[in-house]
Amino acid sequence: MGSGLRNCILCTLYLSEPGAYLKLDGGCLLVHKAEEQLLSVPLEKIDQVIVSDEGTVSFAALRSLLARGAGFFIDWRSGELPGHFVSALNTRIKLRALQHQQVRDDYFNLAIARALVAGKISNSRLVLNRYYRTRPDCQNLADSLMREAQAKALTAVDIDTLRGIEGAAAKTYFAAWRDLLPVLSRPDPSLMQVRQAASHLDTLLNRACLLKP
Repeated sequence: MGSGLRNCILCTLYLSEPGAYLKLDGGCLLVHKAEEQLLSVPLEKIDQVIVSDEGTVSFAALRSLLARGAGFFIDWRSGELPGHFVSALNTRIKLRALQHQQVRDDYFNLAIARALVAGKISNSRLVLNRYYRTRPDCQNLADSLMREAQAKALTAVDIDTLRGIEGAAAKTYFAAWRDLLPVLSRPDPSLMQVRQAASHLDTLLNRACLLKP
C-alpha cells in the first residue's frame, strides 16, 4: 500500500505512496489516493508522520499534528532529511537549545571527544584481539601501543593533541591488518590489469547507454 502504521514507543505513520493525500476527518487521519482510501487511523495514535514521496497534506491535518506535539518529517528516498515541522509544545526544542549552548563549552567538547576517541581505540583493540586468537602464528604487537594510546586519549590536554593520538592509533591498527592479511594487502598485478580493463569496459557501456536515443 505504501502507507502503514508501526506500533512501537513512537507511533509513526509512513507515507511512501506517490500522489497520496493526507487529511483530517473528525479525529482521524485519512490517507487517500484518487478515489481510494488507503488508511484511516485515530490522530491520537500518531506521534510523527514521515513523508518520502510526492503527495499532499491538508493544513488541518498538519495543524492538528503540531497542536498535539507530533512531528511532520519530509524524507527523500536517499535517506536524507531536507526538513521537518516540530511543534512549539515539543520539549525537544529546549533540549536542542541546551545542546547548542554546550557546543560553546570547550571543556565539555574536549571531554566528549576524549571519550569518543578512547572508545574508538578500545573497539579497534577488541577487533584485533579477536582476530589474533584465530591466528596463533601471529604475534599481537599492536595491542600494547594501542592500550597506551587509549590511556593518553583520556588525558589529552587539547583537541589537536587528541587528533595526533587518534592518528597514531589508526596507523598502528591498519599496520596490524597488513600483517594479518598479507594476501589482500599485496594484490596480484595481473588481477589489477583485469580490473582496470573491466572498469574501462563498464565506462564505455554506460556512455553508450546514455547516448542511445
